[in-house]
Formats: sequence, C-alpha cells, structure tokens
Amino acid sequence: MDIRTFGTHYKGREVEIVSIADVTDKHIAFEALSRQELLLNSIMNSTDDLIWAVDDRKHYTAFNNAFRDGIRMFKNQDVHVGGPLVKGDTEEEINRWNEYYERSLAGEAHMIEESIELEDVGLAFSRLPSTPSGSTSA
Repeated sequence: MDIRTFGTHYKGREVEIVSIADVTDKHIAFEALSRQELLLNSIMNSTDDLIWAVDDRKHYTAFNNAFRDGIRMFKNQDVHVGGPLVKGDTEEEINRWNEYYERSLAGEAHMIEESIELEDVGLAFSRLPSTPSGSTSA
C-alpha cells in the first residue's frame, strides 16, 4: 500500500487529506524487472567479449565489465549507462565509429573490422558483429 497524507485548509478549517493506493502489481512488476536485469548482467558478464548497447542519441544503455575495462585500458576513459560514447583518438576514428552506429541504429546487421596497436602484442585485429535490437544475425 502507498499511503500519502497532507494537510490543507478547506472552508476555513484545517483538514488532512489521505490517499491510499494498492501498489501490489507495481511491486510485482518491479521485482520481475529487477530479476531480469540481474540475469542479463550475469549473462553479459560471463564472457570476456566486449558487449555494449547504445540508443538513438548515441548514449550507452548497457555494457559488460569487459567493455568497461577495455575502454579504460585502451581509451583511458570511463563509461556510464546513460552517458555519451567515448571519444575517438582522431577525427577519422570518430567519423568511422559514428558511421558504424548509424548503420546499426538504422537496423542494419553488419560486421565491424578494426585493428589496434597493442604495446605488448603489436597490431591486433578484431571482428565485431553489430546486431541491432530485434535482429538475429550479423
């Protein structure tokens, strides 16, 4: 139950207004959503693969620990759910990733191929399948 009260004046007299609402359904829905969020986080963090999602404003909506740690390591930046995308090192990199995100946000499943220079390894290559929400293949 959600019980709220507040005092006011009515026809020159002090009165107390009480509102009582049954919030059982809301509570049950919140608990189910919380369990689903814990399960999703558990699944996303059970891999070393980088997993992240962005919305149409290009802000993070979700990411796993591997992605967060990778961004810290390679870009020396922190990411936050609701926060904007990390900045690229060059204008060319920023434009390239903006194009990848635009394609994905338009609903196109595609493969992103990138390389990065690692101090202890040298040149490393990656293939990142971009699977838009609702899509099942890249």
